[in-house]
Amino acid sequence: MLTGELLSGIGICINEICPAPKNMARHLANCIFAHNLLFIDLATNFNFMFKRKIKEWLKRYFWADTLSTIVSIFMAWAIKETTNDRVLSAFLASVAASVIFYGVIILRDVKKSMQSHRLRNKKYQARSILIDFRNLMVEFGPAEVLDVLVVRPFFMYLIPTLMTNFIVGSFIGKTLADIVFFVPAILMYEVRKKHLR
Repeated sequence: MLTGELLSGIGICINEICPAPKNMARHLANCIFAHNLLFIDLATNFNFMFKRKIKEWLKRYFWADTLSTIVSIFMAWAIKETTNDRVLSAFLASVAASVIFYGVIILRDVKKSMQSHRLRNKKYQARSILIDFRNLMVEFGPAEVLDVLVVRPFFMYLIPTLMTNFIVGSFIGKTLADIVFFVPAILMYEVRKKHLR
């Protein structure tokens, strides 16, 4: 990466005193060129880091969310068909989505934690379980309280009501709820990685 060299170059540009006015234009051009290269390099670095983060988040959440989407839409449709109660179908679909989503996440996290313990010749004991539970609570706690009590039932009820196709409406409602859910969840995931082990 060029960032260090460019920063050094810009420092030289700022600190250097040109002895003659005829060199000023060339000196200024060099500074502007270095400045532009710095911003291009920073933008490239940011783009690379952002793409890496997107891949990391998809790896963590994609399959859990995909399975929970399939189950919750089926649950919403089944409850609505059998009871014709849209409120009940919205709440039970939300519960089903949470159970499947966290089931996948917990299984994967526990498996990863157990493998990590094995590599360090340590036993996966009660303290390890508590640490894994704490990490999940930090990552998902705030988002889940808002999600399960308000956001998901609201969207899973409202959007299918506004649309003629119940399944499509349930899918759109689930997707909107996911967007609201994943913003705080991802933020807390990054905080947890930085501050908790």
